[in-house]
Amino acid sequence: MNISNELRERIFQVAEKLYEESGRERFPSVDSVRRAAKTDMNAASYVMREWRKAQSEKAPKPVVLTVPESIQQVGAAAFATVWQEAQKLANESLQSAQVAWDAERAELESMREEIATAYEQQAQELEQAQKQIATQAATSQALANELEAYKVQVAELRGQL
Repeated sequence: MNISNELRERIFQVAEKLYEESGRERFPSVDSVRRAAKTDMNAASYVMREWRKAQSEKAPKPVVLTVPESIQQVGAAAFATVWQEAQKLANESLQSAQVAWDAERAELESMREEIATAYEQQAQELEQAQKQIATQAATSQALANELEAYKVQVAELRGQL
């Protein structure tokens, strides 16, 4: 999708502002960003996908800590083994949660795309229906004018007869 840098920057700024206003607890909705940035749904959706991806890349990375000196003295080799196993389990749990979150995010992104497409399609259908109504109203008015003209001709012919 071809989006200008100025529009992309404006959407990023609005998203960041709304995210800060929520206390960085939840991402702003595409619709709220779209309204604040005064842009269309497709552009907002596309750029918000990039913004969310950038935010998720800031996600926590597995951390490796060294065993404190006092614990090494007390438990030595046995405690070091327990500590390493605890880190391994914590990192596995973090990775598992990240995978689940990525899957959920992908599913929600798919639903968002479907909703945005449906919204745009309905907007186009509404516009087409409004054009058809206007065309039919004009045709109806033209036929009414033509009918009036015929009525005048019939009245004149009756007068002549």
